[in-house]
Amino acid sequence: MGADLIVRYLVVKQEISPEESKKRMLEALDKIKDVNVFSELYVECLDNALPDSIDEAKEFVREIINEAIDAIGTREVTSIRHKGETIYITGGMSFGDDPTDAYDSFNKFEYLPKVILDAGGME
Repeated sequence: MGADLIVRYLVVKQEISPEESKKRMLEALDKIKDVNVFSELYVECLDNALPDSIDEAKEFVREIINEAIDAIGTREVTSIRHKGETIYITGGMSFGDDPTDAYDSFNKFEYLPKVILDAGGME
């Protein structure tokens, strides 16, 4: 067995900067009142059915948003523009592990609630 090339990506509408997207997502996060919104994220990322509190869930989501958007400015991430969107890509060769720190952040990002992704112009 050898290594496989694995990639993760984030798609942002071109007219929104990553920092503006981050700001909008954090504002949307602050408006969420129901802890059940985070159930898929917790199952996929932490193997837990639900967080202990809404505040705990929000702190976890803040970390995911900050890590993923901050990773955009690193050498682990590149971008392409396609049909009005900017696609940020990370990845590399893997023997089963995450090839970059950004890969792990982008992977968690996939499970954020849709209301947060929509607020940030993400797909």
